[in-house]
Amino acid sequence: MLNSRTHVDPAGQVARREGSQDVAHCFQLAVEIWPEVTKTPDVPLSSLIELGGQFLSLTSVANGVDRKPFFEEIYAGLDKAFPNNSAVLAFKGRFLTGYAWDARGGGYANTVTPERFKLFGERLDMAAEVLEPAWKMNPNDPAAATEMLTVELGQGRDREVMETWFKRAMKANPDNIAACRAKMLYLEPKWHGSPEEMIAFAHECRDGQNWYAQLPFQLVEAHQTLSQYAKDPDAYFHQPEVWEDLDSIYKPWLAAWPDNPFARVLRLPVRPMGNRQATVRTARRQSDPRAVRRRRQVGAISQGRHGRGAVAAEGNGSLLTFAVALRRRCPKRVRRHAVR
Repeated sequence: MLNSRTHVDPAGQVARREGSQDVAHCFQLAVEIWPEVTKTPDVPLSSLIELGGQFLSLTSVANGVDRKPFFEEIYAGLDKAFPNNSAVLAFKGRFLTGYAWDARGGGYANTVTPERFKLFGERLDMAAEVLEPAWKMNPNDPAAATEMLTVELGQGRDREVMETWFKRAMKANPDNIAACRAKMLYLEPKWHGSPEEMIAFAHECRDGQNWYAQLPFQLVEAHQTLSQYAKDPDAYFHQPEVWEDLDSIYKPWLAAWPDNPFARVLRLPVRPMGNRQATVRTARRQSDPRAVRRRRQVGAISQGRHGRGAVAAEGNGSLLTFAVALRRRCPKRVRRHAVR
């Protein structure tokens, strides 16, 4: 997918180090295979959109590569195969949002030139013009409403605007952890909120008791983020109220799922206070649904490459063929970031 709003892309770091030609070449291979993939009936639209976003991310911060032409190739194929589809329109809006952040960059406001700010605003307006109609077409699809939270992060029009889109995103999908993370980012002190507002929202996520979607873990992520604002991040976790918050998450989680393989790390004895931060980091990393999904994707491609199996989920053999073909033909330093 397009990166979350930290805007740090390992693929981009590789591109800067090795040059952008390999990235552009790899993506051109994807574009050549794309029309055949979109015509295959056994490939779900959701998988096509996810795959398209993953390969667009390869060029997100690569020097000298404008990913708009690549996007237009992908979008044209999707729009032809699935005309007047809200999910395809939301995909376009998501790209335009990321494209706006390409113009701005990930630095603090004082590092962004007026020209970049202007381009940033124009592209965000373009994204909003696409995402709002996409949501109206299908309010039950959370994609457009969720992406509008990132648009509002950049536009900063009004807190109520953000809350409106958050409610829409959560109504469409009560398990929408992406929307919760987007709102939490909005509430960071460096954007439009404060530590108090972050913790208050994190407590709401915890008290909602949606353990299936792991929404209560927003409280852990909030403390992890706020620790980075502290002069001494490790000392931040010495505060009794912080550790009480963490206990309020991990104890009931382990009580409910004592055999969860990604929770086993939490059974390790809690070492001295100074090591608690590392324990929290490890636990959060092991249980993060994105990390679990990434491991499954990499495993699926590895199985297909060596002939040991096929993608179990959704039975999309053509999608696997697409990924394997790129894996074999792209430079190793680029292809290792293709599935993220």
